[in-house]
Formats: sequence, C-alpha cells, structure tokens
Amino acid sequence: MPQLRNTQTNDIVTVDDQIATWLLSRGSWELYSGAVTPPSFDVAKINRIVARDEDIESWGASTANSDNITFIQNAQNAAAAGGHQLHIPSSKGFYRISDTLYLDDKVVCYGDGRDDGGLRATTTFPTDGRPLIRLGRAGSGTLMFGTRVKEMRLHGESRAHTIVYSTTANEQSGVFNCHIAGYTNTGIHFLNGSCISVEDLELSGSIAGVLYGIHFEECANDNLVKRVTWGPGAAQHAVGLRCWHSQTIGIALHPEQCVVGIDFDDSSGILFGVSGPNTNPTVTTLIRTQNAQECAVFSANKGVATNTIVDVVSGETITTDVKAWFAGGLRIKAGARPTVTGSKGANAALTSLMTALGPSGLGLVTDSTT
Repeated sequence: MPQLRNTQTNDIVTVDDQIATWLLSRGSWELYSGAVTPPSFDVAKINRIVARDEDIESWGASTANSDNITFIQNAQNAAAAGGHQLHIPSSKGFYRISDTLYLDDKVVCYGDGRDDGGLRATTTFPTDGRPLIRLGRAGSGTLMFGTRVKEMRLHGESRAHTIVYSTTANEQSGVFNCHIAGYTNTGIHFLNGSCISVEDLELSGSIAGVLYGIHFEECANDNLVKRVTWGPGAAQHAVGLRCWHSQTIGIALHPEQCVVGIDFDDSSGILFGVSGPNTNPTVTTLIRTQNAQECAVFSANKGVATNTIVDVVSGETITTDVKAWFAGGLRIKAGARPTVTGSKGANAALTSLMTALGPSGLGLVTDSTT
C-alpha cells in the first residue's frame, strides 16, 4: 500500500489505493519516498481523514498562536464546501480567536471532549455584541440544518456578548456536551429557529449581571433542552433558561446560579425533572410562568430556592416540591395524597366524583368518605 506525507503537518500514513487517490486530490498530500519502514501514526487522525473531516491544525491553527480565526474559518469554509466536519483538537488546549467563527449549513464543529480546551476569545475580542460562534452567516437568510457545536469548552474571555448565536438554526442543529463560559450577556441565543437541541451543557457566566444562560426567542416546534446545569461558582444569571414566544421541552435541568431558573414567557412547553440549587439560596424562583400556554411541570424539587413555581398571571406561588403542575389549573404536590372525609349521603353526583378522584380513578385523593 502507498505511503503519503502531509505537506503541512509532515504526518505520514499508509493507506489503500482508493484513499490515497482521494487524499492526493486534496492538494495537501504527496507520495512519500522515504524509508519503507511503517511509521507511527495517529489512528484517530487517520479515522478523521477517512471520514472526510477538516482538522484545523492542517490549516495552520495552533494553541501557540495568538489568533487562529483566519485558519479556523478557512478550515470551516473547506468543510462546508466538501460536506465535511470541522475538528477542533480540544485535547491540546484552547485555540484563540479574535472574531466570530461562522458555521455554515450542515457543518458539525466538534472537539475531543469538554474537559480540556476548545475555542476561546482573545483579549482583544470585540465587545460590540458579537458572538464567539454564529450558526449561519449574518444577513444571508439561509436556514441551518444539522449545524452543530459539540464536545469542547467555549470561553468568551469576559468579552464575547454571547457564545453561540443563530437566527436561522433549524432541525438537528444545536449545541451538545460543551462547557459554555466567559460570556457577558447570554450563553446561547437562538432567534427564529425551530426544532433546536441543547444537551449536556454546563453554563458559567463571567460577570455580575449576566442576563440569560439559554435564550429561545420566537423558536417554534418543540425545541429540546436536556441535562443542563447553570453554575456553580459562576456569576449569577438573571434567568437560566428563558423561553419567549417559543415551544420547549426541558429534561433534567439544574439551575444553581440564577435568580429565576426557568422562565416561560408567553410560551408553551413541558418540564420533566427540575432540581433546584443545593447550596445557593439566592435562587428566588425555580420556575416562573408568564402568560404561559399549555405549560406543564412534572417533578420539580426546589432545593434551597425560595419558590418552586410562580405563575405571574394567576398569582399562584408554590413553595413546596411538586409532582405535577399545569399552568392555570391542576397541581399535585409531593407527599401523601390529601384525605377526604365526611358523609356523601344519598348524593349520587358526589359519590361519582369521589370515585373518579380516588385511588380507583385519578388517584388524586384518598377517599375516606362514608
């Protein structure tokens, strides 16, 4: 099998004829005429090559560079043109960028895990409101399908207004398994999107007065927020998850550094398993609803928060753990069912009602009536 050498990185690989033909067509590989002894090589790197991924270091990016935005944007452009993914070798540390990185339709930007490095703003990153990463180009209007950021740390260096932003994100787009930190206003902001997912995140704002951890604004069709923690040890968010005119499903959410954990404002959605802070009593309200439409909460444990649920329109405030709650109506508190006593007499309607509410019906009360 032929051996090839990467003219930019000096990597040497042994591949079959088909892969060799494709690599030679890429322009950055040549036939290797050195020793025939099989060289050592990075198996993970070879897998990325075969999978048609663009590695940013092959385009000149380095953790030693003071600024990598040109190298990484060029790599992204190549990935978009070739239908490839964009690899950030986050296990090597942070790659500094001095301006917004734009990700195009269907580009997946991925690292090696969120425990080490990733992308980080330079100390000269503009403070004029621009994000660290934008899914889609400003002003283009092209919808983003399957555009993702995953498996790395993203840090705004207390300069980037927002870490991930998009006005065109749609199905299969989102942010996955990342640590989001160092933003001055909002961690993740999706505007006018649809069917977006954010999963397995930890969010840490950089300064006092950080507004939102995650903000869905005018986003339709069941957006998903799953396994997210806000904090600990970070600046207090005004709101952890804000949904405005949006539809959202939340699963396993843990607001710690927030005044309000989750805010449904003129929105609809379902929350499954919301747990409040363990040690931060400054969380005023775990879940707040304002003009909520079709909003339901299942299993909310307030921890040391002051309130579990506040419904602004009805004025209802719940300060105990909640098994189930529906905006504007029914709620089921944690603990034993209430017991109803007394005589039904000959009232057939009351007898029917107690049967429907009791253990043989909805199970909402214990029927001890006679």
